[in-house]
Amino acid sequence: MGGVSFLYFYVLRQYLNNEPIQIGIAEVVDGIINNKYLSIYWFFISLFAIYLCIPVLSKISDKMTTFKYIIIIGILFRGCIPFIFNIVGIHYNNDLTPPVVEGFLIYPCVGYYLANYSFSRKQTSIIYLAGAIGWAIQLLGTLLLSTENTVNQLFKGYTNFPCILYSMAVFLLFKNLNSCFKDRLLKAVNLISNTTFGIYLIHMYISSLIGNVINLNGEPLRRIWAFFGPLVLFVICFFIVFIMKHIPILRRLVP
Repeated sequence: MGGVSFLYFYVLRQYLNNEPIQIGIAEVVDGIINNKYLSIYWFFISLFAIYLCIPVLSKISDKMTTFKYIIIIGILFRGCIPFIFNIVGIHYNNDLTPPVVEGFLIYPCVGYYLANYSFSRKQTSIIYLAGAIGWAIQLLGTLLLSTENTVNQLFKGYTNFPCILYSMAVFLLFKNLNSCFKDRLLKAVNLISNTTFGIYLIHMYISSLIGNVINLNGEPLRRIWAFFGPLVLFVICFFIVFIMKHIPILRRLVP
């Protein structure tokens, strides 16, 4: 069903942009595998690769020390060492990265470890602090190093250490909130989680539509949108997908 949704939104984008539609077998396979349809859909291929690793990871699900080791080398060789090399001007040889943490595999390992390990209050506070520091470094570092026309990429990246740190903190925060407000929070999270795939599929179209209606390039609106735009966009897309899920035909496009 996800593939049907993907092709539908590709055809919709080509139609709206008055561009040719190529849906032959070779074109579809090439477009999906090599991400030629819409750049934001790169996530599908990465997620598929992670899914293929789950049966292997499940065989070591009871070995928390192994997961801890994978997380440590993942943070070092995916997040920290390439970042340090970038600062000092040394090219990082990606062959140095252990294959077990290639791609985004560190995230399911981190998620499983955080979900199943009991942290003390002190350990939890350290992870929260590290996450806040990572978020501040990425935000302030990008703001300070970017120019009017160029966004600095030094602190950006899903496997860069700032993102890994605050992702861990957010995951642990929701885990702990769930234990405090189990029924109410779980109901809200389930409601939102049922729409996130649809939100992912449509958010670029809604963002482009907003950009066509409102000029977001002028100051101070550009900076305001940079901070609060993602949240506003998420909320708008949530309601759109929520409505689509209650319409018999359209709900098949946002599974």
